[in-house]
Amino acid sequence: VIGKRGRNIEAASVYDHVFGYTILNDLSERRLNSRIENRSKREMDGFFDWLAGKWFDGFAPCGPWIVTADEISDPHNLEIKLTVNGQLRQQGNTRDMIFRIPAQIAYISSIMTLEPGDIISTGTPVGAGVGGDASLHDGDELVCEIEKIGTLKNRVRYIA
Repeated sequence: VIGKRGRNIEAASVYDHVFGYTILNDLSERRLNSRIENRSKREMDGFFDWLAGKWFDGFAPCGPWIVTADEISDPHNLEIKLTVNGQLRQQGNTRDMIFRIPAQIAYISSIMTLEPGDIISTGTPVGAGVGGDASLHDGDELVCEIEKIGTLKNRVRYIA
């Protein structure tokens, strides 16, 4: 979570702009993504591609609070796990991130000004719901946990 406005932030000073850390459950409606891939393209489809499946009301729940940056000595060594209805779906550690926080913030701030309160979703551990039967169903309970940050619980609700 960004705490200080910045543009073109150097990787070495990234943490001066970080207020703290929270949990964000990055949900996707994959059926929409495949429908877009398999139909006549509209002009904007190529631009928004997979993002269209992430923009539904209720997607990207975050919280339940923000842990301030001074409480996390090493954000690149935190255990992460996700369970669905009590069954482990994902487990990993932030040390395995493809792009570390300084690189992500430096890159994003080269494109746009970051403002206090902006939330950057830094990625997911292995098992991001691709392949197998990873579909979520009405009533499923998702529990996201990140060491030293907390637990975020959400229930899936399909609205017609």
